[in-house]
Amino acid sequence: MHRSRRVLIAVPLFSLVLLLLSTLALRGFPVPVDRLLAATSAPAGPSVVVAPPTGAPTDAFTFSLAGFAANEAVSVTFTMPPGFDDTDFPAPDAMTTAVDAAGSGSFSLRPVDQGVILPGTWVVTFTGQTSGMAQTVSFALECGC
Repeated sequence: MHRSRRVLIAVPLFSLVLLLLSTLALRGFPVPVDRLLAATSAPAGPSVVVAPPTGAPTDAFTFSLAGFAANEAVSVTFTMPPGFDDTDFPAPDAMTTAVDAAGSGSFSLRPVDQGVILPGTWVVTFTGQTSGMAQTVSFALECGC
């Protein structure tokens, strides 16, 4: 019942906004609709997707990056699984990758090549060195025991 009331209110409100904008346009007021829409949309931040999300330390993990600044260097840092810290085993050193003119790129690694063999959920943070924009993604290492 509540949902139908929202629809009944939203439709007339939308119609009222359209009527107001068209009235302003007919009276000679420029209505930059594209600017109005752009001002109300939030800027998109970076995104990172990892494939596969779970695997063994010997598997290759590929991270697909998008939404960073054009041609930006991106630092890659690792956070160890809960229950471990640098006194147990050192985390991999920070790495750097880069994105293209569209702000996209990819980064691959085999955890075992970086000395990463601890099972659990690893968090990887990608930070644009120019823009400061950051995104985290996690992947799980299964015990190869």
